[in-house]
Amino acid sequence: MLLDLSLYQACLGVASASFVYGATRGVYNLYFHPLAKFPGPKWAAVTGWWKTYVEVYKGESIIDKLFELHKIYGPIVRITPNELHFSNPSVYHEIYNQRSRWNKDPNIYQVFGEDISTVSTLDYRDAKRRKELIAPHFSRKSVLQLQYVVQDGLNELCAVIRARCEAGKQTDIWRAFRCVSMDNITSYCFGYCIDAVHATDFKEPATEELHEGLRVFHVFKHFSFLKHIIVVLSRLIFKYKIAELDRPGYGRKNIRQIKGIIENPTILADAPHQLVYHTLLDPNASLKLSRPSLHDEAGMLVVAGVDTVSNSSTVATIWTATQGDPDRLRAELRAVWPRIDAPPSLEVLEDLPYLRAVCKEALRLSHGVYTPMLRIVPPEGATLGGQFVPGGTSVGISNLFVHLNPEIFPEPHKFCPERWLAPGAESLDTWLVAFSRGPRSCLGINLGWCELLMNTANIFRCFTVELGDCWPLFVGGENGPISPYELFHDDCYLPYYHGPDLLFKFTPIDS
Repeated sequence: MLLDLSLYQACLGVASASFVYGATRGVYNLYFHPLAKFPGPKWAAVTGWWKTYVEVYKGESIIDKLFELHKIYGPIVRITPNELHFSNPSVYHEIYNQRSRWNKDPNIYQVFGEDISTVSTLDYRDAKRRKELIAPHFSRKSVLQLQYVVQDGLNELCAVIRARCEAGKQTDIWRAFRCVSMDNITSYCFGYCIDAVHATDFKEPATEELHEGLRVFHVFKHFSFLKHIIVVLSRLIFKYKIAELDRPGYGRKNIRQIKGIIENPTILADAPHQLVYHTLLDPNASLKLSRPSLHDEAGMLVVAGVDTVSNSSTVATIWTATQGDPDRLRAELRAVWPRIDAPPSLEVLEDLPYLRAVCKEALRLSHGVYTPMLRIVPPEGATLGGQFVPGGTSVGISNLFVHLNPEIFPEPHKFCPERWLAPGAESLDTWLVAFSRGPRSCLGINLGWCELLMNTANIFRCFTVELGDCWPLFVGGENGPISPYELFHDDCYLPYYHGPDLLFKFTPIDS
């Protein structure tokens, strides 16, 4: 009886102390915190659980919420006790610029992987060393040398689409691009192809699992201990040789490939071309990566190489076919690509003005990363948007607040490649931030441009594209046709799509 009473009193004491601490902390955050002067929802100022409530419990997109909040509170909004979001596009270049040496916020980047990768490295100096190690594989020189890998993948995709046409089948363009992107990134980086484009209806398990994995982003972000539990369990499973059972196809191959190269580096000499491991495992490099770190690096390359390219290629195809000028694009392509079986080089495609305009508009409306990429203000503080921000504050601005700003891009939700061809349009390049900006920008920008240009060119040179069974989405109802933002709506770091199959009718062009 005494033991039960003591346990009850101990629990009551802990609960009381927790309540007092939480209440005191909340009052401090609301009235005395260094960010107390910045506007925003009161509960967001009191506790970070407000953001958890929005993203996890209610399942809402924080981007939608941010657009609402900026209308109420102005260009700077406090959305957690220690986080500010900005809406003025000029602030983007104040946070993400070449002079910025700011570290990343661990609350976001701790989500990725079990060890550490270039993306999840928080400290600027450490990230610089890692990026310098891997960057040569994604340089323009490397992309030009290996562009045939991308074209080989597209040749396979086009062959599959032609076969579907002959069988009277429509094609899910989004899944098709995900599959060819998976084949191309694994071929380009690792020297093998998982043959995703030949999956039934392009429903390759690896790409499907990759996409569904985005749904846990917010859960792991707000409850990081769950990720650590899963990592510990996966290591225990791996110890008993069954970890590979739960990995997608490329994951199993990467595990075996990394193990084989570490045990016998000479096998790299038999690779079909330069692999990412030639740079990551260079014996002369000053930075040596652990095996878990190599697994994470490989995994992040696949995630980054599949989602962003497939989303932008989907936007380019759908909106050119439904709201753009496909005949103009096709005529431009025919001029440099007269024979179907003799595709031009990347260098030739890069010089086609309307193709580049289509791809820029697709990048603008697919955005790259949705989530604000948070940076930590250095100890001395910084002036952002004309306001002094104390050191240690997490700050960011979502790409969408740049790409959808009507002062920069009139009718921002409209797909309009012609805006990139108007007099003075060169100035718009400053505001195309799909690959981010500054020293932590996307290292795959050269490969991303290569794939987007070649994907778009191959589809519109080899086929005519018409609406299929997904036509209700794009013909418009009371509110008009759906916009790219409405299609790729949910923010799971990357945009998450969960609508109907995007089925289109393709007709081969034989001459």
